[in-house]
Amino acid sequence: MGVTSSTNEGTNSKALFLFGAGASVAAGVPTTVKFVDAYIESLQDSRQGETVQRIVKILRKRLGEELTDVEVLLETLDLLDKHDNVVSDTWFYEGGKYRLEDCAPKGPLAKCLRSFIRSRASVAPDKVQYLKDLLGFVEESSPLDIISLNYDSCVEQFCAMHKLRYEDGFELWWDKSVLKRDGTHVRLFKLHGSVFWYQSNHGGYLKLPIQPSDNPVKLFTGEIAENLILYPVQKPDYPEPLLELLIEAGRLLSLSVYRFLVVVGYSFRDPHITRMVLDAARKNPSLYIILIDIRANKIYEDRLRYYDQASQVLSPVHDRVIRLPYKFEEVLPQLRDVYLKNLSDGLTKYDEKRRQERLGQSPDWQSCVMPFAFGGFSDGLELTLARLEERGQAPEWPTHIEPLLLHAASLLANGYTELGLSRLAEVVTTLGRTLQDGIWVELPQKDKAPGIELSFGVPHHDGSTTRSLSEKQLSLPGRIGHRDGTLVRYSSSVKTFKPYAPNQLLLLPPVLQEWLPEGHLALFISDVVDALDLTPIVARYERGDGRGQPPYHPALMVKLLLYAYCTGKPSSRQIEKATYEEVPYRVLAANQHPDHDSIAAFRQRHLAVLAGLFGEVLQLCRRAGLVKLGHVALDGTKILANASKHKAMSYGRMGEVEMRLDQEIAALLAQAQQVDAAEDALYGKGRCGDELPAELARRESRLRKIREAKAELEAEAEARVATVAQTRREERDTRETGRKPGSRPPRMPDSAKAQPKASAQRNFTDPDSRIMKDGATKSFVQAYNAQVVVDEKAQVIVAADVTQEANDKQQLSPMLTQVVSNCGTAPAVASADSGYFSEANVTEPSLAAIDLYVPPDRQKHGGTTPPTGMPAPIPLDAPASVAMRGRLQSEEGHAIYARRKTIVEPVFGQVKETRGFRRFSFRGVDKVRDEWLLICLTHNLLKLFRAGWTPQAA
Repeated sequence: MGVTSSTNEGTNSKALFLFGAGASVAAGVPTTVKFVDAYIESLQDSRQGETVQRIVKILRKRLGEELTDVEVLLETLDLLDKHDNVVSDTWFYEGGKYRLEDCAPKGPLAKCLRSFIRSRASVAPDKVQYLKDLLGFVEESSPLDIISLNYDSCVEQFCAMHKLRYEDGFELWWDKSVLKRDGTHVRLFKLHGSVFWYQSNHGGYLKLPIQPSDNPVKLFTGEIAENLILYPVQKPDYPEPLLELLIEAGRLLSLSVYRFLVVVGYSFRDPHITRMVLDAARKNPSLYIILIDIRANKIYEDRLRYYDQASQVLSPVHDRVIRLPYKFEEVLPQLRDVYLKNLSDGLTKYDEKRRQERLGQSPDWQSCVMPFAFGGFSDGLELTLARLEERGQAPEWPTHIEPLLLHAASLLANGYTELGLSRLAEVVTTLGRTLQDGIWVELPQKDKAPGIELSFGVPHHDGSTTRSLSEKQLSLPGRIGHRDGTLVRYSSSVKTFKPYAPNQLLLLPPVLQEWLPEGHLALFISDVVDALDLTPIVARYERGDGRGQPPYHPALMVKLLLYAYCTGKPSSRQIEKATYEEVPYRVLAANQHPDHDSIAAFRQRHLAVLAGLFGEVLQLCRRAGLVKLGHVALDGTKILANASKHKAMSYGRMGEVEMRLDQEIAALLAQAQQVDAAEDALYGKGRCGDELPAELARRESRLRKIREAKAELEAEAEARVATVAQTRREERDTRETGRKPGSRPPRMPDSAKAQPKASAQRNFTDPDSRIMKDGATKSFVQAYNAQVVVDEKAQVIVAADVTQEANDKQQLSPMLTQVVSNCGTAPAVASADSGYFSEANVTEPSLAAIDLYVPPDRQKHGGTTPPTGMPAPIPLDAPASVAMRGRLQSEEGHAIYARRKTIVEPVFGQVKETRGFRRFSFRGVDKVRDEWLLICLTHNLLKLFRAGWTPQAA
């Protein structure tokens, strides 16, 4: 079953529509196939009618009746008129003789057919009432996007009736920019043309919302325009404006904001449109197709399940098609609030269960049954039932069966007897699996009330074979019933339940590890922790005086914390709750239940030691062969601090607030002195005089914090100036002899004049954190800059750190040096984005042994431009930036740098999206750094686990 990525999307149910010719049948417009028969009938017994009948007979013999529609007929008439005997000699020649030689001319027939199409496709407003439920979609998400393959006026008349503003790419003349106009309720992409389209004698396209006719229209410009209907069937290219509309429609389908493509009355016979849908499905893996058509199952089997029936190669949408074999006007009233709502809910829950399964948890698949059932997603329902069966569970009775019975009865009512009976048999099988007893389903005869009567037996829960029978009536809509009135009866085999005794006492002591399947993540974490050195933690307890309650064993606490961080549940309260409710936590805790205070205190006390385990886990990864140091990639991400950016204040603002607080404190002190004098006169001396008014205490506290923050910013400014002065002194000393005559020496900054910038900020909650720009959201946040170096082999983190600097300029050398310290050797190749580039960084002597790929210029999203030829030779004395550009423009350099984003960026996705870590729990750069190392070591643990490594293998 198709599963979305986690971008997902929450409970997004945004849909766009694809209307084929069958979408307008309710308004009296024939389908493209029935148009042919209607046209022949309109010609009656004329000579023209005889010619059309002969042409249609030849086409149906060659193509089949289903493929001979009005678009094929119109194209054939045009070709026969323009080329006559040259056209399709194998079709229209027999025994060397032209089969249509004595027939009427084809030109008038094509013109007559266009006129007939216009007359039948021009719909009166009162015939589009069946579309009124589209208003709910318009209200929910304007604009509502509709891709239309039918050339009638149904959607236009619907918009006019309900006073909706729609855009279709025309102002008067064709102008695709109007599709992006604000305030639009409906955007209409008419990919097969329109009865309202005209073409001037100068070749321009325009739209005239007037009753189409056979007579040309004279425009106010003096031009003559003729009504035009375009059908790009079986053609290799699309003319304007259809090409632009096709491109825009394909782009919309590829957007992840769309969860559902609702296809109505389209049989996927147009290769252009089908290719567009399949390409969009590949680009948008979260897109599901809802196919509403009486023949939905046949269309799916013939054209959507496989690329072609002969190869039996599954198409990209084979498991993402929801088939609703009903009439569109009957489904539309419930489409938004029943089908789409349930489908969105079911898919969201399914994605969540899959995520839990990947994390080693035991998901509750039961919650997916009802949404899939009422959403009509029978494939998803069967897959969910199979998941439940694998776990020895049975879905809850009864309501999820009703939609399947509706589906089967609808097929039978519409003449699909074989398919309907097959679906009914599947329902009975599902019922048998669900209720574990004799099941039979009956369709009533004609003289009985329409509906399906379901009777079933219920056995006792103790597993005995005695049956207690009861009955249930599921009434279906009156429009559904068996066409020929025959009685259909199915029975499933009699089964019994497995014994179920929840109050049974355990006669033997349980083995906790047996509560989890072999190879579970929790068991892996337990084995790894047992192999780690926890001596530093144990030693701290040995230094105590022995008083108080015995603490929980350090191994127990470490196992709980590491498993919690691995599964995205680091909250101490959540961990405490999980030791009661979740089997993996219960097994790790050996059926003990540490309270959240004990868990939080343990983590707070031993955070530095836990962070120190990063090195041990990294060595385990190296022994497991997951680290090769052939190519490492460096990058940083902004992780929110445990502080609000609204608790930060700039240096300039501090001065203003300091002055104001000084004045307020002085006023309050003067007021206090007046009160003291008055009370001394009234009561005599004797008050202690050290009681501060609450307002004065608050203001003095704020003033103290502000002055401390100002002092820190001023100290940082002085240190920064001193550093710059030292650097420039070194530059002066090294360049003194090589300076050009008359050039100025480097200007030396005066540390006595060091002054913080007015915009420099300090946060009062976490002073170590900084205001930084988040590259993903483009917003400013209170955060830290978390750094990692990742090895290409298995995306293992080989170095990690946290910095207070918003940019990455100063991190290249320290991070790569840390790799050498952690692994004992330098990587062969290292890559980083342009944020790490500087002349000093890439020429750092300590990095000389590493082949660096760090672009001097910011790269466009998606990577560097592939090299088109041999790069120019690089002079030996070229600046580092020029040399680096040359390396990256080479074929080898481009290939190496292109791998950077696939090495390091998925790590941040796994940490932030999969495990949900977006904000630090601690304050202060030292503790934040320790927590980041804890996150990184659990990332490496998960890599070890998924690689199948075990401590015993070491």
